[in-house]
Amino acid sequence: MATQEPVKFTKKEVEKIIWEAAINLLGEIKVADSGLWLIEWNNLENLGVIQFNAKYKYQIMGVLSLIFSYKGKRINLIPLLLSGTIKSLREKLKK
Repeated sequence: MATQEPVKFTKKEVEKIIWEAAINLLGEIKVADSGLWLIEWNNLENLGVIQFNAKYKYQIMGVLSLIFSYKGKRINLIPLLLSGTIKSLREKLKK
């Protein structure tokens, strides 16, 4: 997550940011069907891993692109990698 100011977010804050945006855009039923979940978060680097059903790839990317502020601070969620499995994602991150 990129910010204009040096701000660190907790995992709970990031979950709240993503879930609120997803529910606002997709609704509760589609969010539940998507299996959206923040499974890892490094608050020192503001990097995390989001898991979701591949059928909802474009909807989830749309949700992330619409998040631009939190508590009056400008933020930007930038997808760095997309992978079919968590295992292959971790292999890509090691490279």
